[in-house]
Amino acid sequence: MDLESVEVKVEAAKEHVGWKSWLINTEEYEPYDNFSGIFEMKVTAILTSGNGTKVIGRCELWLISRDKMAYGSFADQVKNISEHAAYLSNSIFDDYGEFAEDDPGFGDLDMDKSDMIWLENIWVDKDYRNQGVAKKMLQEAQKEIEAEVDTCFMIAYPRPRAEDFDGSGPLETAQGLWEGRWDNTKVKFRSLGFREIVSSSYYIYDPDRRYHGQATVPLGHRSLNWTPQRRGSLSAE
Repeated sequence: MDLESVEVKVEAAKEHVGWKSWLINTEEYEPYDNFSGIFEMKVTAILTSGNGTKVIGRCELWLISRDKMAYGSFADQVKNISEHAAYLSNSIFDDYGEFAEDDPGFGDLDMDKSDMIWLENIWVDKDYRNQGVAKKMLQEAQKEIEAEVDTCFMIAYPRPRAEDFDGSGPLETAQGLWEGRWDNTKVKFRSLGFREIVSSSYYIYDPDRRYHGQATVPLGHRSLNWTPQRRGSLSAE
């Protein structure tokens, strides 16, 4: 497959709202009172061939703009996204969205002030995996969003797909399969350009190694003792 034949569309999840307009005037476009400073987006990879067009990949992203949260704290808002996003405010960030480390810098990036892109889900059709589709979706999304804001970073919590496990068989076997799948998912995310935020379960997208150095979570922080749940899915496949 020629990646040049794959078009990547970055758009709002809800068609009646333009994400660039939302960035300019957040309050005008937020549809519900419990949403403030967060915005759902979708990324679609479309292959064009002699047989027509076909969707071969999708991402679910959320823009998180901490300085646009007109009501409610950071903790109040990220819990509207998902369980794993909600835990951001109880691990590497505090309830107000400030980075847990005393030094908020991740190299040249200010983790306290930059806008976030939260990667909730990523999927590629099984017939087109390992051909660069996931990487192209992430690159195009980061590039297009970054062009509209001062600075931003993409963050994710890599985890295997819960639907891959039906719960049958011995518990020890299921646990071993799950742990192996978890490790494989992390390896795939590293191959896409994600780097682990040291001592946490979260990864930052940094394919060009722009953020020199590493971010760390203070020793003894509560995030180090967190046991992830099996719900949800985020796989590089």
